[in-house]
Amino acid sequence: MQQIQNGTIQVKAKMAGAELTSIVKDGVEYLWQASENVWGKHSPILFPIVGALMHNTYRIGEKAFQLPKHGFARDMEFELVAQSVDSLHYQLKYTAALLLQYPFKFELNVVYTIENDGLKVTYWVNNVDDKAMLFSVGGHPAFNCPLFSDEKFEDYELKFELEEDLFISLVNLADGTIKDEQVLLPRVKNSVALDTHLFDNDALIFKNLKSTWVSVVHKGTGKGVKMSIDEFPSLGVWTKTGTKKFVCLEPWQGLADTSNFTGQFAEKEGIVVLNPKASWKKSYIIQLI
Repeated sequence: MQQIQNGTIQVKAKMAGAELTSIVKDGVEYLWQASENVWGKHSPILFPIVGALMHNTYRIGEKAFQLPKHGFARDMEFELVAQSVDSLHYQLKYTAALLLQYPFKFELNVVYTIENDGLKVTYWVNNVDDKAMLFSVGGHPAFNCPLFSDEKFEDYELKFELEEDLFISLVNLADGTIKDEQVLLPRVKNSVALDTHLFDNDALIFKNLKSTWVSVVHKGTGKGVKMSIDEFPSLGVWTKTGTKKFVCLEPWQGLADTSNFTGQFAEKEGIVVLNPKASWKKSYIIQLI
């Protein structure tokens, strides 16, 4: 376990999955503490896919490959390549075994940097292959909701920077793919009241939002977390129905297969095509408020 801090917040992460395990400000733990009997993750990293593939299979040319939902990075051991007082840099490299399920030579870098009262999370992908590389990447951090024992889940709201028509894509619960249909999420101005039944159909999936940030905050005190999302084309919001303990804010570059998808991996929505020897980098910031 590694730890970084400044005068305001303390952050812990681990080499297993390069996963955040703690974000504390003023003695308050903001990150979900991964109770195994509820949901046993803190903040998994989604790579080289986001969401589920049809039959867990994707095609490149005439070849078919298998990947589990959200890919393999969250279950891999990363290397800690650099650490300072307020920054951690983890890296995952391709292996011969990984090439059998993902035929691209890559370096996935995950960098955590404390900035004032926030944490900047950077995904930095290097294509070290001699051919174009195809990938998606996303975050899945879970935040305690409620933050305090005398509060309820329903005391919190999902809040966007702007008033938007909040269309969400529906998930096929049988296989995790995304249905063609969308529904409009009820809101009041720029806020959605939290209720675990919002997630009866899995994650809320938003595409092409105009807002540059989203937050989960207490309706009365305004305390909670705020996340920048402007560098990512899609956003997932999720909790395990009925738990009333946490909310995940998930900036995504990529999506699950649609329920009728039969195309090539390169044709998936949100897939990045990275040229040989090129790099790709995007970040989001978690602000504690």
